[in-house]
Amino acid sequence: MAMAPVDFLHPGDVIVKDTPGVIHTVLGSCVAVTFHDPLLKIGGICHAMLPEGGGEGEYRFLDQALEFLVCRLKDAGANLGLLESRLFGGADVRQCPFQGGNNLGAKNIAKAESLLFDLGIPLVMKDVGGTCGRRLQFFPHSGESQVRKVKVGGRAK
Repeated sequence: MAMAPVDFLHPGDVIVKDTPGVIHTVLGSCVAVTFHDPLLKIGGICHAMLPEGGGEGEYRFLDQALEFLVCRLKDAGANLGLLESRLFGGADVRQCPFQGGNNLGAKNIAKAESLLFDLGIPLVMKDVGGTCGRRLQFFPHSGESQVRKVKVGGRAK
C-alpha cells in the first residue's frame, strides 16, 4: 500500500490541497489555522509567526496569511460558507511576557480568533496556549488533525 504524500509546512507558508495526504508542522508561539470544505474535501493551512503587519505577500503575519489562504481556497472551488476552521499553537514557550503583559502566543491566539469571527468561519476545534510546543499533522482531504505536545527537558509539560 502506498504512503500518502507528506508536505512540511514552514513558518510563513500556506498550503491548499484537495487530495489525500498529510501536512506536518511544528509550532511554538506560532499558530496554524486549518480550513476544510467537507463537501468538496478541500483543505488549507497556514503557519503564522506574528499577529499582524507586514506588506502584501508576507504570510508570516496571521492577517496576511489568513487572507491569502481564504483566496486560495476560493480559487480552488471551496464553498466559503461551508468552511470549518481549527486553531493550533500559541504556546508561551519562553515563559516570558512581552509588551502589555501578554505573551506572543496569546497575541497570536487572540488575533486568530478575532479574524475567524470577522470572516464568519466557525472554529470547531482548538488546541492552543500552554508552555510547550506542538507537532501538528493535518489531513486536508478529511479536515482531521493530530496534535502531539513537544517534550521539553525530557517530558511533556
